[in-house]
This record gives sequence, structure tokens and C-alpha cells, in this order.
Amino acid sequence: MNVLDVICLIILVIAVLRCFFRGFIDEIMTALSIFLPLLVAVIMYKPVSAWFSLQNHFSAALAYAISFGGIFILMFLIVKFLHSSIEAIIDNLELETADRILGAIVGLAEGIIIIALLLIVIRYQTVFNVETLLGNSFIARILLPLIAQHIPLKA
Repeated sequence: MNVLDVICLIILVIAVLRCFFRGFIDEIMTALSIFLPLLVAVIMYKPVSAWFSLQNHFSAALAYAISFGGIFILMFLIVKFLHSSIEAIIDNLELETADRILGAIVGLAEGIIIIALLLIVIRYQTVFNVETLLGNSFIARILLPLIAQHIPLKA
């Protein structure tokens, strides 16, 4: 166990504790409140802006901007409404313990993803020789072969 392992364990503990205290629903809905509106806005802004430019006398660029922003804001508000509704249901059913345990599991997954990204950056950077650091790291010896199976990068 070296300093890289200690840093990785600190990252993992922080991620698990953060998500435990926030809960599963809060963690998932926070992620959805950004990604879902963005996805829907990217998919739908062209058809909406075409309709919008026919209804009003705006330029195409302004119609694109208004439709993208409007779709994003609308979807964001819908997701936030769902989030508060689900939170109220969780509170009424007294499922806070299950919500927190599932949140800790999500935190574990988030922590592993953050550590994997950190290891990728460390492994494939060319400024420093990190072979000794990675070779002596218990976590790097486990995760780097798993990462290498799915990311065909050459150093």
C-alpha cells in the first residue's frame, strides 16, 4: 500500500459518505436534472425551433437558442418536480434508511469511477515516470487491467 492507495481510499470514503448522507434518490435525481434536460434539448431543439420560427419572426439562430433554452428549462423543472415528489413519498413511507444505503452503493460506484479516471490520467500522462507508483499500488494493480480491457489506449 502506497500513497496512491491512500488517496484512492480517501476518495472512495468521501464519495460513499457523501452519497450516504444525500441518499439514493437525491443523488440520482441530481444527475438526471442535468443530463436528461440536456439530452432532450439536444434531440428536440431543431424541430421546436423550426416550429417556433414559423410562429414568430425571429432569426434561425435566435429560434435555436430560445428553443434549446426553453426545452432545457422545462425539462429541468419537470425533473425537479419529480424529485420533490419522490422525496415526499420516501419521507412518508419512512424509507430513509433504504434510501441512504442505496445512496452509499451509488457513492461506491461513483468513487470507483473517479478513481478509474484518476488512474487513467496518471497512467497515460507523459510528464512523470509513474511505473513504480502504479506497480506498488494495490488498487492500481486491480483496476488498471480492468480499465485496459475496455479502453484501448497505448502509452
